[in-house]
Amino acid sequence: MFYLTHIRGQGESIPTRTFVGMSAKMSTTRTLWLPTLLFGLLSAGSLVFAYNHNGTSAVLMGLWGLGFVLWTFVEYCVHRFLGHHPDPRWDIDDHRYHHRHPTQVSELVFEYRFSATTMALFTTIAWIATKDASNCFALISGFSLGYLCYEWIHMATHVPQHIPFFSRRTQRHRRHHSGTGKCDYGITTGFWDCVFRTTSKKKEITNGSLR
Repeated sequence: MFYLTHIRGQGESIPTRTFVGMSAKMSTTRTLWLPTLLFGLLSAGSLVFAYNHNGTSAVLMGLWGLGFVLWTFVEYCVHRFLGHHPDPRWDIDDHRYHHRHPTQVSELVFEYRFSATTMALFTTIAWIATKDASNCFALISGFSLGYLCYEWIHMATHVPQHIPFFSRRTQRHRRHHSGTGKCDYGITTGFWDCVFRTTSKKKEITNGSLR
């Protein structure tokens, strides 16, 4: 259960919006409902398809997990190398605007056209790599679930909530927003920040530092 009331950044305030369970009511052009519905069905349907088409359980679950991990890597790379590219033409989701207006709910959800394009590219690569429908759909299922986790975790890091699971991720994301933005690129996980040494050395950022 998320409650988004008045989030104040640099002297700014936004109208109250409420997130109650799965009934997110947002008067914005982009909401979590559409990606949750579409990619949730895609993830579940792909896994069922893979299992019912001569798939071995252990292999499918391994590929499912690999798909999830691959999403976290793609997420890190897109955020770091496109969202923070020096040339704004590479900023495919207007990430600079999100950093200037971190409390604007409509900017927290990835643009639908880019999430669809990313999934289409991954599906093509997965098919070329596996040449097998079951294995390909297992990868797609894990990748889709990873994307959904990203969207919900990113939303949670920007709204007041009292769920322990999100507290550490919220602090990490606040460190990303507090300075130049050249650290803590991971949303779903901080693993790739550790691998590529982009983890911030700051320990804690207060709520007022989110910008």
